[in-house]
Amino acid sequence: MNFTSLRVLGIGVAALMSTLANADFRIVAPTQNSHSVGRFLRLEIAGCKPWWGEPNLTVQLNGQSQELTWDPLLYSGRWTAALPLLPEGKHEIEISGHCSWHRSSVQSVFHVDRVFSIEPARELARHVMGKAAADAMNWEWGEAIFLEGLLRLDTVLDRKSDYIRAYHEHWAHVGIPKVDRSDLCPSALTALGLIQKENDWVGVNSLAEVSAYLKGEPRNALGALNHLGSSWLNTFFPRSIWVDSLMMYGVLAVRWGDYSNDHELKEFGLNQIPAFASVLQDSKTGLFRHAWLSDSGGVLPESETYWLRGNSWVLASIAEMLDHVDLGSPRAAELIRIFRKLADGLIAYQQPSGLWDSIANLPGYLYTETSGTSLVAYALIKGVRYGWLPPEYLEPAQKALNAVTSRMLPESDGVSMPSISGATNAGPRWLYVTVSRVKNAYYGVGMYLLASTEMAKLQLEKLPRRE
Repeated sequence: MNFTSLRVLGIGVAALMSTLANADFRIVAPTQNSHSVGRFLRLEIAGCKPWWGEPNLTVQLNGQSQELTWDPLLYSGRWTAALPLLPEGKHEIEISGHCSWHRSSVQSVFHVDRVFSIEPARELARHVMGKAAADAMNWEWGEAIFLEGLLRLDTVLDRKSDYIRAYHEHWAHVGIPKVDRSDLCPSALTALGLIQKENDWVGVNSLAEVSAYLKGEPRNALGALNHLGSSWLNTFFPRSIWVDSLMMYGVLAVRWGDYSNDHELKEFGLNQIPAFASVLQDSKTGLFRHAWLSDSGGVLPESETYWLRGNSWVLASIAEMLDHVDLGSPRAAELIRIFRKLADGLIAYQQPSGLWDSIANLPGYLYTETSGTSLVAYALIKGVRYGWLPPEYLEPAQKALNAVTSRMLPESDGVSMPSISGATNAGPRWLYVTVSRVKNAYYGVGMYLLASTEMAKLQLEKLPRRE
């Protein structure tokens, strides 16, 4: 071996040693200053790749050594361990040792609550609102879900919805965009919410424009609307229905139709669930494909690939519609059957951490995802609260909500929500691999606010159960 070869080998060894020396692991949950309900608390670390066996780690909990059993997760370098039941209050954990050749030490101070706390939701909303003025937000679906969650939070906290009013006041002044596709419908939801909550009709014209679109847009063979409507986006995608649409236009049709006594609009919205289920719900797993192509009758993805957030859209949409239906009716029985079958299908794939993979039926395939997990939790909690699901469905919901809450990241003006999958188009399985994770996406934050406020209602029994 000549000098040049030795030099290259030396550089390579140095690079390897440098990589190993910086291969620190980190605590994924519970994060610094996070909140958790004690009986659902699990410790999770990332970046730990021991050469063999379990991680060689020492755990100090409030200054006392803990003997923990580390279980590998399906994601590279991730491990979890059950913590003992801790009393309410502040706790400190320190983990040190070798996850490869390098010795590291990490720590976290976190809070254990007896019951779920609404405080992380308040802090998350405060952080997001501080980043964008209400009159600077787009008339789009992501912002719509955030504002809907914020409206529910305002209701639980018994405060006026000034931020939401500023949003609708702005769009009432400049005029909303032409409604030509599903994604432009849900922003009108909080216009209705302001009417119901504060008798504030500032956004009523947007409700009129959206309902005109829903009534005038052509139906396909299922009696549903093309997801991309009549917009220019049809140039790039065949005419189809997407599970997203159930929340984008179906929920608004039911809620506004019910409030305005528009029986035709309400029935149109309620008919969407069984129509979508007839072509998208798998008979074995109960899970939904992402899209159905109107002309060919095919589905996307063709493989057994069930997108988590898409399935959470369906579950939450049914939960949003069921409290507008007579529970003794055949319609309610049909919706509850679809609802429960989907809930069972999702629970079967919930991971030990309480989260789901972004591809729900393939744990370990992509990454654990917080927005869909939050929305599933919301629907399950509401299902139990209203009696559509038996009480045992509450535990997977609590585990899910606790898992997301314990992962919130501290900020100077609140907290941030991590691991939200980006905007996702329907397609083959490989397409979902290309979707990256983002922090604080409006829709993800809104989903967490929905779940948090629903849990608060359940705990406080603030709203009576509708019979």
